Amino acid sequence: MPFAGRTVVVTHHCPHPDLIGDQQGELAAGYGSDLLGLITRFEPEAWFFGHTHHRHEAQEGQTLVRNVSLGYPQEVQDGDESVILLRGRVSEGA
Repeated sequence: MPFAGRTVVVTHHCPHPDLIGDQQGELAAGYGSDLLGLITRFEPEAWFFGHTHHRHEAQEGQTLVRNVSLGYPQEVQDGDESVILLRGRVSEGA
């Protein structure tokens, strides 16, 4: 039976093939998977992921798919840490 409340999924790997970034060919599978079937079937409110360090996002039906990874220190400008971390915030409202 599906859960009746709000649902957010958090994974390490990217669930959306269009958001893997510049990884191509055989290496792409190491950064993410094509889980669009699960996203469209269960329609969570959001699916947050990391690993790729590319701050991309997409709306897939009812689901916001967003990279919330902070990245390596050299990839983050001073002062941007809080902006990046807040990308994973879920509002408390319905």
